[in-house]
Amino acid sequence: MNGKIMVLFDSLSVRKEALEYAIELARRTDSSLMSLFLIDPSGMEPAGDPDWEIQGRQIAREVEQRVRRAGLEADAEIRTGNPSSELMKFLADYRSPRAIVWGGKFWADGTKRHRDHWLSRIKDRLGCPVVVPARKT
Repeated sequence: MNGKIMVLFDSLSVRKEALEYAIELARRTDSSLMSLFLIDPSGMEPAGDPDWEIQGRQIAREVEQRVRRAGLEADAEIRTGNPSSELMKFLADYRSPRAIVWGGKFWADGTKRHRDHWLSRIKDRLGCPVVVPARKT
């Protein structure tokens, strides 16, 4: 393997098209795939509910197994706290990926929502391209 592709989620919801895109990109670039879940527990309902941790570990395992079934090396990690801060800390601790595939809540191009999204505000400091797979209609 020549590097890592990261698929990034900011909730426990996994967008299938983003995961499939990341798997294909990792195959084409002879890379492994890192799934990173950035969870802000303060935004979860009910606040502080510990069940999200159990659910999160299960979802991360399922994603990791899906990637391995595709024939790729896989890692998955969950970080809690402010998403932009946690992503920057993660990247400081580990070698930067070749690319980040956005797998979180849909990030509509050209809208105010897109420009105000936390990832949009930091993407130029990440040291790699950010890919936003189109939502299938």
